[in-house]
Amino acid sequence: MTDYDKLVDQFYKRLAEQRQYNQLVYNFSPPEDGELTGLARLCNEVADNIQFVSNLTVGEQLEYGLF
Repeated sequence: MTDYDKLVDQFYKRLAEQRQYNQLVYNFSPPEDGELTGLARLCNEVADNIQFVSNLTVGEQLEYGLF
C-alpha cells in the first residue's frame, strides 16, 4: 500500500467516524413537533451565527463589536 493509499484510507475512516458522530448529535435528543432539540439545535444555531458573521463586511463586524 502506497503512502497515498494510506492517506486516502485514513481520510475515509475519519469521514465515517465523523458521520457516526453527526448521527449521535442529531439523534441525541429526539425532535419535538418536527423541530430539532438539544445538542442538534444548539449546533444548528451556532452554525447559523457563524454563517451570519462570515457574511458581514469587516465594517459591519466592527459595528457589531466583533473585534
